[in-house]
Amino acid sequence: MSTATRHTGLGAAALTLALCLAGCGGDDGDASDGGRSASESASESANESASGTATAGGPAVLSQAEADQAALTAADVGEGYVAEKDDDTDDVDDDLGCLNAVQVLSDFDAQTEAEITIEPENEAEGSYRSVLSVVSSYADTATVRDAFATFRRDIDACDAVDVTDDDGVTITLEVTHPTAAPIGEVDEQVSFIATGTVSSAGQSLPYRLAFAASRVENNLSVVGLIDVGQVDADILPRLTETAVERLNAVVG
Repeated sequence: MSTATRHTGLGAAALTLALCLAGCGGDDGDASDGGRSASESASESANESASGTATAGGPAVLSQAEADQAALTAADVGEGYVAEKDDDTDDVDDDLGCLNAVQVLSDFDAQTEAEITIEPENEAEGSYRSVLSVVSSYADTATVRDAFATFRRDIDACDAVDVTDDDGVTITLEVTHPTAAPIGEVDEQVSFIATGTVSSAGQSLPYRLAFAASRVENNLSVVGLIDVGQVDADILPRLTETAVERLNAVVG
């Protein structure tokens, strides 16, 4: 894998952008489950109630089993992909310029959270695709709604990214904001597509990040699609539709 690809797969800036919505930048409170291993998550899912619980005076919060059920799987992405768990998300600190606005959604902890990273089973030279799916359930609908409004305002104001990290990796992106109707039955949805190049040590590769965050009541479903090198078919709309359908199914 080339230096540029290695620096900008899910292990670099794209990971920062997507995983911020999983709460990696939030407080270190006990409510967040973002640091679970895959085996721990499966064990917890088996022991959780099949239905969500309501906090005192608040909305129903998804159980761990429900959050896991609403997340995407490797099979949703396609043949040749596997689900992976990154154990170092708290250590990622990359800069994507104005797209760092996604961090507003990680300023508070989820009561329940499911997170899956889906990557190619076999890496190809000069090409990399990765998908992130996060489902988060919160005790306070008003807080999620306000954070979503701030996120929308800041993302809508982001038109371009041009950043260089300490290793000399430069990411230059043009950010566009789809104006089509939301995908699926949601209370609100924010999406963007960032396209451009990533350059390092004289190498330059196409770079594309497509992203959709959907709110259903006090719950969020986030889907991120990252392509470095050859850009394959845009499957974000299909994945978002699947993720929203599953979220609605568990919310009831």
